[in-house]
Amino acid sequence: MEWLRDVDGVSRMLFCVQKELDLRETSQKRTWRSVGLALDVSTNELDMIDTFCYQAERSPTERLLNLFKTRGSEEPSMRKFVVALIACERKDIACTICNWPWELEENKIPPS
Repeated sequence: MEWLRDVDGVSRMLFCVQKELDLRETSQKRTWRSVGLALDVSTNELDMIDTFCYQAERSPTERLLNLFKTRGSEEPSMRKFVVALIACERKDIACTICNWPWELEENKIPPS
């Protein structure tokens, strides 16, 4: 997700997802924390992300995704991430990912 850009090469998918998930969670809108729980991240790990990101003024969504790389577990697939978003009632973000304007250049994504 972090390297995927739109067809024009301008917008990165990660930025679009961060913009929606980095907000504070409310009872009406689930954010990165709920998605982390849906992806089986412990509350202790989520608390550490929250503390680190608050102090360092960093993106908790990006830190959550980096957690999978650093803790030795397999990164969730895009499909698993979308399923977690849907479970958290964030179909708006799931639709953004599913309808992303994938680039069909040679050596990137082969045409169907």
